[in-house]
Amino acid sequence: MTEGFWAYVTLSLTGFIGSELVPLLSGIAVEEGQLLFTPAAVSIVAGVWTVMSLLYFVGRTNAAWVRLKLRDAPRVVQRSLEVVRYNPWRATILARFLFGGRMLLPLACGAARVPLWKFMSGALISTVLWVFVYMTVGWAVGPGAAVVAAKVRSLGRVVSVLLVAGCVGIFLWWRRRRRARRAQG
Repeated sequence: MTEGFWAYVTLSLTGFIGSELVPLLSGIAVEEGQLLFTPAAVSIVAGVWTVMSLLYFVGRTNAAWVRLKLRDAPRVVQRSLEVVRYNPWRATILARFLFGGRMLLPLACGAARVPLWKFMSGALISTVLWVFVYMTVGWAVGPGAAVVAAKVRSLGRVVSVLLVAGCVGIFLWWRRRRRARRAQG
């Protein structure tokens, strides 16, 4: 086994967790000649599709639990469940592209008893499209990303301080806003 094999295994295992970052970075690695496009894409698709399928089966086998957990969910979650209820084919396609719904929609599709063939084929189509789009973007911006990375490295401390300060500022703003809402009612 070569070390390239382990790179593809890693892509397969991290594709679902890393979200868009994995195919983007894979596209950059393809542009730099470190990976091959087709094996990288197939690895990511296999890993993501497998996790989506597992989530579907969890939803299907534990439908009552999923419905109970999602009953008190925020309004945006309720609306996404309506998509599953009335448009199961679209829901399987959206499951990969809808940020925040990547875990919820496969669970909901399983709980809603979307036919297995419909979910699996829709999830596969959406995953292939998703990987192709993001890997292509990564491949296209590869040279520019290397230039930006070199500039960021030279400004590393300044960028780090600004990022930390921004995160602290956002946290303080969020906390103040939350306290104000509690005080109102």
